[in-house]
Amino acid sequence: MSLDEAPPGSFTAQPDQEERLLAKEREKILRAAYNKLNKREQKLYGLLRQPGLTAAEIARMMGIKRETVYKEKRRLIKKIRKIIEGRQK
Repeated sequence: MSLDEAPPGSFTAQPDQEERLLAKEREKILRAAYNKLNKREQKLYGLLRQPGLTAAEIARMMGIKRETVYKEKRRLIKKIRKIIEGRQK
């Protein structure tokens, strides 16, 4: 079969394929940003991503105050956004 004989829509990405590709790309970008964080920031990021962990539990694991977890989380999000925005320019 030649390309001209292919049925319409043969070369379009299916929604789930497209979503998987986008998710893969987002993961790649996030992993690159993660690798630019220092060890402490990487540890905090990992703990924040663990389902069910409270700020108090993270604080105890990090040896910081609970309020500091919230401050550090905001700072970490800003830093990751800045890294990603710099990468896209």
